[in-house]
Amino acid sequence: MFPSRLQEARKKKGWNQNQLAEKIGKKANTVSTYENGGAMPPVEIVRKLADVLEVSFEWLLGNPSSENGDMYDLISSKGVKWKGKELSPEQLQKAAGILELLLQDETEDKK
Repeated sequence: MFPSRLQEARKKKGWNQNQLAEKIGKKANTVSTYENGGAMPPVEIVRKLADVLEVSFEWLLGNPSSENGDMYDLISSKGVKWKGKELSPEQLQKAAGILELLLQDETEDKK
């Protein structure tokens, strides 16, 4: 799952393997090896890849709950933006709290 997700995220950015390699401090053939499933990068490189590709670490590794668009996972991930501006951890926490209240109110209304 990781190789295909890596390739998908890279292509969505419009980058070739060399461009991605430069951003993570590796060689293009290393990125090619990751995308072909020839090797699995160390955790710190997977985190760096997730950061530069602006995807969650969990999604990149193929976590099925991330595929379902779990709002908690989305809000907990790095690089969440609102109108082009990256939200701070404090802002993300507030957004999660607001969603929690909204969903709680909706559940209570149905009772």
